Amino acid sequence: MTKDLVIIGCGGLGREAVFLAESVNRATPSWNLLGYVGREPESIGQMIGEFRVVGDDEWLCAIEREMAAVLAIGSPALKNRVRERLGENRNLSFPNLIHPSATGDWQRIKMGEGNLVFNTVGFTTGIIVGRFNVVNPGCTISHDCALGSWNLLGPGVHLAGGVSIGNRVVLGVGAQVLPGVAIGDDVTIGGGAVVTKSIGRAGTYVGVPARLLNRREGGQNH
Repeated sequence: MTKDLVIIGCGGLGREAVFLAESVNRATPSWNLLGYVGREPESIGQMIGEFRVVGDDEWLCAIEREMAAVLAIGSPALKNRVRERLGENRNLSFPNLIHPSATGDWQRIKMGEGNLVFNTVGFTTGIIVGRFNVVNPGCTISHDCALGSWNLLGPGVHLAGGVSIGNRVVLGVGAQVLPGVAIGDDVTIGGGAVVTKSIGRAGTYVGVPARLLNRREGGQNH
């Protein structure tokens, strides 16, 4: 039996989430995709590709029937704020959407809610994944890695064994993190960077090896 599903976010990641849900359905029919949820009431009724904007945040907050939702928002900080606005409506659920081509030792992987795992992602074993992470195509996550919540892994990111990622971390396209390295909260790693040493303070790091480009004073940069 399929369950109603809406995509929160009308941008590129929202359209990619539609692709992900449709890919899941082709393997195992699971979702009745209703359309998008926009940020403003004025967006209701607009068509985005084949699907319509069916409501805004207030509509979703007040929903009185069971509804699954995908937070398809790229910015970790913004995604966190949207989730807080939705409150604790028990009719809402946030499933993990995992592309059928993603591989992993699923019996030995622990995963929270709301994660998006795209095509050709490879997990191995002993991995912990928190909530509301986006793992883009071609990423590899090796044994005993731990991901926090609200993170964004760009296409082709590679995490070696025993890597630890905090919360609200952005890893750019093709970034690599070497074995046993820990990355703290609110860190951005530039595309193609190689992280060879643990990073504790918030900021943007680029290059090979990755070095601090700037510092985010006071933690999160909203």
